[in-house]
Amino acid sequence: MKKWKKILLTILIGVAVVVAGGIAYLQTQTYPPTSDAQQITKQADDDSNWLYFPSEDDTKPMLIFYPGALVDPGSYSS
Repeated sequence: MKKWKKILLTILIGVAVVVAGGIAYLQTQTYPPTSDAQQITKQADDDSNWLYFPSEDDTKPMLIFYPGALVDPGSYSS
């Protein structure tokens, strides 16, 4: 019975290491913004936690992008 506990513990530790490594890898791998998106980001009004892109006309429908899926938030500015 003690042998099974050691095997189970080894498997659980191995799975935990693989999961932690996968999470660390995903956190470091993001899609960077294009050069056009970086230039447009510089033109935006930086208002604390978000970027505001003023429009020249008074169109009412707006779209808010929430970053995710391994994409850098600056990529949404083009």
